[in-house]
Amino acid sequence: MNQKLLLALLIFICGCKPSPKYITKEEVYKVAFSNPEEVEQIRTAIYDSIAVWKKEKVERYNMAPYVKMKIDTLICFNKKRDKLITCRLSSPKTTTSFDNIVYFYGVKINEKWYFFDGPGLVIGRKDEKIPNTFTQLSSMAYQEVFSGYLKRNKEGKLEINDDFFADLTSGAWYRDTPYPHNKETWDKRYLEIVSENRSKIDTNDYSKMK
Repeated sequence: MNQKLLLALLIFICGCKPSPKYITKEEVYKVAFSNPEEVEQIRTAIYDSIAVWKKEKVERYNMAPYVKMKIDTLICFNKKRDKLITCRLSSPKTTTSFDNIVYFYGVKINEKWYFFDGPGLVIGRKDEKIPNTFTQLSSMAYQEVFSGYLKRNKEGKLEINDDFFADLTSGAWYRDTPYPHNKETWDKRYLEIVSENRSKIDTNDYSKMK
C-alpha cells in the first residue's frame, strides 16, 4: 500500500511541473532586458514624446492632470529591433468604474524612433473609488498583451516571436489607402499615423472633473 501511495505522489508531483514549452515571466523579462541601456534610452524617448503631447494637448494626453499614467516596465522589441510594443497604463483620479491598458507602439525609421497609441483594454475596478494599482495593471498587461512575445523553436530554445508584432502591419493602419507592400511604404504610413495623431488636438476643459 505504501508503495502505491508513493507512486501516486510521484505522479502528482511530476504532473505539477510546468510543461517544457511553458515560458516563465522571468524568461520574458530576461530577453526583453537583454540590452538594459537601450531599454532605458527608449523609455526616456517615450516619456519625452508624451511630455510634448501633453504640452500640445493631443487627444488622450490633454487629460494628463486628471489621469495617472505610466509606461509598463516591459518593452518588447522585434528581432530586427526596429519595432516595439509596450503598454501605457492609465488610471483616472476621479471616481469611475474602470482603468485602462493601452497598446503603445514604436517604429524605428532612419535611425529615429516614432511612437503612437494603439487600441485599449478596459479594466474594471472592484470599487469605483479605489483604482487598480500600476502593479495590478502591469500584471494584467502581461497576461493580456505580453504573454505571446516569446516562443520556443524546434530545438526548444526561446526566441522572439515576430508574429507578436503582426498588429503593426494589420489592416487597421491603412484603411482606405493602398496596402503597403514593403518597408518603404510601411514607413511612410507610420509617419502619416504619427502626424495624424499629433494633429488631434483636444480643446475640452477637464478642470471640473472630480
